[in-house]
Amino acid sequence: MGDVSYKPLIQDMTWSYSRIRAFTDCPYRWYLKYIRYPKGQRKNMFFSDYGSFVHELIAAFYSGEKTAEQIHTEYLTGFKTHVLGRAPSNKVFINYFVAGSQYVWWKDAYGHEWRDRVFNRSVERAGCRICEEEFRVAFPRLLLSLYARRLGVQVINDGEELTGLPLENYIPDLRIAIETAERQKEEVKVKGYICEKRGIRYVWVPLRRKDSLSEYAQRMKLALQKVHVYFPSDEEQDVELLRRLFDDWRRKAGECPICRVYKTISQ
Repeated sequence: MGDVSYKPLIQDMTWSYSRIRAFTDCPYRWYLKYIRYPKGQRKNMFFSDYGSFVHELIAAFYSGEKTAEQIHTEYLTGFKTHVLGRAPSNKVFINYFVAGSQYVWWKDAYGHEWRDRVFNRSVERAGCRICEEEFRVAFPRLLLSLYARRLGVQVINDGEELTGLPLENYIPDLRIAIETAERQKEEVKVKGYICEKRGIRYVWVPLRRKDSLSEYAQRMKLALQKVHVYFPSDEEQDVELLRRLFDDWRRKAGECPICRVYKTISQ
């Protein structure tokens, strides 16, 4: 290399994982690829152009310069102007183009981290998966509390006085016990038998993984119909009401969002 200094080139270089890996694999090959032939004199390559473009977008997102919506729009509109190299085949091009608009890591205000598509977040408005799972766990009891309030009746939670076994939800005015958690079939049979002997209708309504929340709300209404309780409401609107309450109150510090929802519904 003689007395030629490549320091300015190296200082101005945009580093990436692939460049660092290339250097550790073979410094001389790295020199030939990135130093000896200036970028403007070598043929634009599809994979390197693609990697640089995606790295720039990710850096802009995590630095706070751009939102997820802006990143997704720039990816779709700027792909052809940034990725100038020709892909080996149409299949490779399509696979990379689609993958680039898919999975990245996200982090919300509560410290939850999850992996999801940019399209889901920016276009479909999908929220945090962890928050959604927490909402699903709380949803059955929140829903029953909402319906009990509309009926003007009280729900006793986790009481043992009537059966000697804890009942998740018992409504004295309706003489019905409704449980929603996953349980062994034998436990359900025992509780059902004891409740029957005491003149209480026992209903088990578990929220399955495959169930949508609006479908579950309909099943909860069917459970209440077993004690001749009927009332009209839109299940999807019920779900959205509880979701808004849950999301709003979890943003307020100082109290568990589930407890806050319970208190408001019962007022």
